[in-house]
Amino acid sequence: MMKTHIPDKIIFNRKADHMRFLRSIMIIVFCYIPYTASQGQVDFVQPAQGGKTFGVAGLTHDFTVRDWANYHNSQCFSTDGRYIVYTRYASDGRRFGNPEAMEIHLFDLYTAKDKLIDKGSSPRWANWHNWLFYVRRTRSAESEIWRYDPERNKKELVGTGMNSPGGVSYNDEYLMGGIRNSESTGPRSRSARMRIGKNSVAEYLPGLDTGSQWITNPRHDAVFARVINRDDQPFVATRYWYDINGDNIRIGSISLTRCHQAWSGDGSFFMLGNTQMRGRKWDEPFPSSLHFLAAIGTGDVSPCGHSGRFIVGDKPLTFADLRSGDGWHFLHDLSIIAYPDNISDASGPYDADMKGSPDGTKVAFVSNYDLINGPVTFITEDGGLDGTTLKVESTDMFPGSGQIVVRREVIGYSSKTANSFDGLTRRLYHTLGSSLQQGHPVTSFEARTFSDKEWKNLPEPAEFIQSTIGDRDSPLMRQNSTNLWAAIVRLPDRPWLRRRDNVLELVPGENHWETYGYYIYLNGKRITDKPVRPGKRLILKTPGVYSAEAVEWSWISSPKSNEINIDGKMALNLLHAQPAGFSWTKDVWLAGGEEIPADEAPATSNAVKQIVHRYDGVIAEEWYNWGEIKKRHDLNSDGKAIRRLVYHGHLCRREYHNSKGQHLSTEFLDEKGYVTEMIRYRNVNSKDGKSEATTPKFPGEAEGNKVEFDHWWYEDGFPVRRIGRQPARRINSSTPVMYVRAGDQWVKMDNVGKKPIQNENVSRGFSIDQQRALEFQKRSQQNR
Repeated sequence: MMKTHIPDKIIFNRKADHMRFLRSIMIIVFCYIPYTASQGQVDFVQPAQGGKTFGVAGLTHDFTVRDWANYHNSQCFSTDGRYIVYTRYASDGRRFGNPEAMEIHLFDLYTAKDKLIDKGSSPRWANWHNWLFYVRRTRSAESEIWRYDPERNKKELVGTGMNSPGGVSYNDEYLMGGIRNSESTGPRSRSARMRIGKNSVAEYLPGLDTGSQWITNPRHDAVFARVINRDDQPFVATRYWYDINGDNIRIGSISLTRCHQAWSGDGSFFMLGNTQMRGRKWDEPFPSSLHFLAAIGTGDVSPCGHSGRFIVGDKPLTFADLRSGDGWHFLHDLSIIAYPDNISDASGPYDADMKGSPDGTKVAFVSNYDLINGPVTFITEDGGLDGTTLKVESTDMFPGSGQIVVRREVIGYSSKTANSFDGLTRRLYHTLGSSLQQGHPVTSFEARTFSDKEWKNLPEPAEFIQSTIGDRDSPLMRQNSTNLWAAIVRLPDRPWLRRRDNVLELVPGENHWETYGYYIYLNGKRITDKPVRPGKRLILKTPGVYSAEAVEWSWISSPKSNEINIDGKMALNLLHAQPAGFSWTKDVWLAGGEEIPADEAPATSNAVKQIVHRYDGVIAEEWYNWGEIKKRHDLNSDGKAIRRLVYHGHLCRREYHNSKGQHLSTEFLDEKGYVTEMIRYRNVNSKDGKSEATTPKFPGEAEGNKVEFDHWWYEDGFPVRRIGRQPARRINSSTPVMYVRAGDQWVKMDNVGKKPIQNENVSRGFSIDQQRALEFQKRSQQNR
């Protein structure tokens, strides 16, 4: 196998960076690329758009049939990260997507081979074992639950009666899900569980006779079920939580904050998407505090890694590291179906539905576009809804004339220059017009569709697509289905070598669920042909400097470990787990810039505690006054303070700033730990006066200032008031509007700023506009 070193950080921005990188390969003999595959391994390469990855790989390659790796909150990676499961919406010879033809496939990252497991649907992994469960329907339409063990290549029937599995309980004892109601009245399905064993029967769980999804917490006794959103009842449940025995039903979240939701990888948070990443602690049902988790927003939100440290999202694909709270967009999935303009929300067949691997090194997702060879560019100037010219970064990958796609709109162009598409014809095939905004990706419609010859030889499209688009002769009907993709978003964690009682020990990296083995190096040269498996003992006979690399099942390797010099024969033990007493961090106390003993810190008025990681250096700093903590900063990989905490006897304020230093959000907390206020900001660009969204100015707002656009007030976890404006979620107003809780209703108090409000939270005698102006002006002065 060819060995390539993977640098600690690779960041490509757009095609220009990508091309410079390719040119460097031709110049430098020992250039280092994200990953080079040998026979039987997945080939991760840089996508055409650039992005912030260590490479992407298409794992399936047939755009005629939909491959789908589960909904965003249902894991597709096996427990050890070796396998990715997906459902193929195969053809029965007449039409794609008929339930009888659906197939369960496993992609093996170790061998780079795809395997058909069975006919079936709804695959679900166990939490602690490489057990895969799925539904198979018999000829009599009875639902059977089967278990497949890839290590033994064995399938066995678990039981019958469960139509819709949701997930496996935290202890791998039960499969949670739903039973379809056979009666014509009542809910469509009822909650159920099935003991994992043999000849089991689905057990009805009374008390929750509605809902769907049934997503299990991976580490705690909790399940959530999704129920219908009720706009007329904002404080009723949109997600219920319950125990695996069906008891202890409680509200997980309410319709007022409806969004995409998922458990974190370690089960510690119930995460809410469609805004800045946030979550509720798993054992604190509503009413309780929602906490911002990272300095970045998302659409769908998904777990990434068993540790709970990482989160992934979409629109575009997003990665967050909760250790610091930092986050970034790493890739545009470019997956879209251009529907006719009479279709509002039908994203299911093309949603990326990303999930992170057990160690958070890879993200699996689906896309119906060729991310490696498909033409792509990005808009550089806003073009509005009716522009006839579109300015872009480059048109090199596109033909001289043709059709492009921006969001859901198909646009014709008659000519191009190096940086523009000209002679635009908007809204082709009655597609929905898009506001052409700077930064949006542009792709080729031709690359999204099948040719006449290809189309004539295909079965009928899936019934949902055909009924949605309608006209079978429309080019819109010929659009690609999704393939399975994977992206490397970070490298495996490095192991640590240490000397203990005249024996070397290899301590596995912080996250090592996916570790297949280790390469051992002597004086910089690899001395093991194959990865050495954890638990092995090697005898090192040659003196010299030793180091190691962790190797995943996917053959992705970590940077080298620390080095240890030995001067004689010595044994090396490769440990399975972190030993007792070992820590990846240590505390360093400082006063006046000089290190002091920890026991002297309480007697110091200005002590600073640094949390120092073995490899990453200082990851957090805390400031103390006579032994009492006053503030804490959590630092990203560049040493920037992302999460900033302030204490006055308790945690009273939490702020998130991005890597540019821009202030994104503030939360205030009371003595009991409840969040009492939650504020979000947009930052006005000081160079050109543009904010991240087109928003009006208000008193105190100027270039270089932050602009408050969403402000919530809470009482013991219950929302009681909100003032917000675009781009706040579910507020369609360019000027601030106010909502207050009135009993069990959420009442809009004002839209135009002229109606006086008599409310204990608003000064009497002021209109909302006057009160708002004073609030904004006061905060603006405080922020200067």
